[in-house]
Amino acid sequence: MIFRYLKSRAAPIACAALLATIEFMPVEKVLKRRTRTWAVTSAAMGKLKRGAMMLAKKSGSRLAEPAVKKQMARLRGLMAIERACRLRQGDLLVELIDGLRSSAHRYRSGDASAAQ
Repeated sequence: MIFRYLKSRAAPIACAALLATIEFMPVEKVLKRRTRTWAVTSAAMGKLKRGAMMLAKKSGSRLAEPAVKKQMARLRGLMAIERACRLRQGDLLVELIDGLRSSAHRYRSGDASAAQ
């Protein structure tokens, strides 16, 4: 029944009136959460709760496997190559933009060599 009413033309007015009568909880009570704990090293794992500690131990043991280490090293190498390529691409783009600006300036000034 309320859905039929909300589809009517008076729905926005009714919703605004309804929201005006509702008392909202203060934000402090709603957003009360524990602070996030990071365990970057194995020494910091003692601060974690049981579930997070088990997950961290399992992930750590998986990352210590030789096949995973090999793939991670390969990934790091590919990411370094990708970064170098992006930097080179940026340098070429800067050169291209500078060249286009200079040729556009020569064209606007009426230089004969700009038409070539």
